[in-house]
Amino acid sequence: MNRSGTNIQRPPSAPKGGAEPLLHVAIVARSEEDREALSTAFTAHRSHRVACSCPPEAATALLEGRHGVDAIIGFADDQAGWRQFRDLTARFPDILSVLLVSDPDHLGARADGRVLNALVALPREELAQRAAEVTAHVVRNGAVRPRANGTLDAQDQQRLSLLSDRERDVLGLTASGLSIKEIARRINRSYATVATHRARIMEKLGLHDKVALTRFAIRVGLIEA
Repeated sequence: MNRSGTNIQRPPSAPKGGAEPLLHVAIVARSEEDREALSTAFTAHRSHRVACSCPPEAATALLEGRHGVDAIIGFADDQAGWRQFRDLTARFPDILSVLLVSDPDHLGARADGRVLNALVALPREELAQRAAEVTAHVVRNGAVRPRANGTLDAQDQQRLSLLSDRERDVLGLTASGLSIKEIARRINRSYATVATHRARIMEKLGLHDKVALTRFAIRVGLIEA
């Protein structure tokens, strides 16, 4: 267990001589160009080995048959890519996951980031040069976030499942202290749309004030306490 409380199964094996742990990674990205850039970075790094490389839609089937993967590394530059990677890593809670993104604020990652172990901003043009270095830093410093979904009680899990992805985003941003107007600007929706989302969230969860919403968001891992 690292200093943030995350228990990572199957820790990477340590090479001789005190070198950094050897990490076998699965690379997941939608474009072939991005996968090639990531593969270049990890192939050149002495502490990493590329176990497989694939687009998100093929990753689940591929990873289910590979038991030697220590980490899933992805890159996303839009909301759809972020959501695909989040859904993928939720299926493999015992594998370290690191998502490299062009802009975490733009992707709404702060509202739903704890499904992943680590989320790091890295421009596409720096993938081949810095992706492996960034991942090594994450592992070396234990800079991973605890997974919330694995510790939810049954009632909270059921209530969380009632919310759509957009409602989870709005809940997380609300609990982070943003007003309806600020959330509307952040997710590029109208004030009325965000107000409707918030009303539906309260109805689905049976919670009717911001304090209760914030406590729930902390419990299920949408924001940190």
